[in-house]
Amino acid sequence: MVSSGPEATRAELLYAAALEISERGYSGASFSSVAARLGLTKGAFAYHFPTKRALAVALMEDFAQAFQDALDQARQRFPNDDLRTALHALRTIEIKGVNDPIVAAAFTLMLDPQPPVDQIHEKFGWWVDTFTDFLKNAQDAGQVQLSVDLDDAAEFLIISLVGLTCLRRRTFGDTGAKDRMHLQLLFRSLGVNGTQEIIGEVLDVVHA
Repeated sequence: MVSSGPEATRAELLYAAALEISERGYSGASFSSVAARLGLTKGAFAYHFPTKRALAVALMEDFAQAFQDALDQARQRFPNDDLRTALHALRTIEIKGVNDPIVAAAFTLMLDPQPPVDQIHEKFGWWVDTFTDFLKNAQDAGQVQLSVDLDDAAEFLIISLVGLTCLRRRTFGDTGAKDRMHLQLLFRSLGVNGTQEIIGEVLDVVHA
């Protein structure tokens, strides 16, 4: 390891653990395998992460920060348009998940049958609150005509976009045309006005 010190070691362990979880899932990952990636003992790993759950919690906390950074970036790009902000943030975190093992591992945790459920519920609740506000502002601006409650619409939007994120490449490959079609169907089902323009503009910016 090039870096030294407890914090640097912890960060490297977390990175290695993220790679392990991305490849084997939460239930299949082991301290021994993660420590072996860095040439450490299982005891050295346990010093920083006493339990597997502590490791998963740390991953979700790092993911939450990555998602907050994506939101901040999206707000800077679309300061007066919460609908575009929401889509930009979610697409940014999806792209980050391709190259960042921490984000990739967090998505894996969401789909694993044995994740730290309380942490995932906590983060999901934060997402719902955030996207409820986004949809309310979009509704007030006349961008969307919802046929369901705001909370239900926010849950549907997040679940659908995360589902597309996790399954799109595995099922369809990186097909831009299908990606835009799926997003248009999703936004139209929510009652979003001008879906083609919104999706086209955001995707052009994110993928520029």
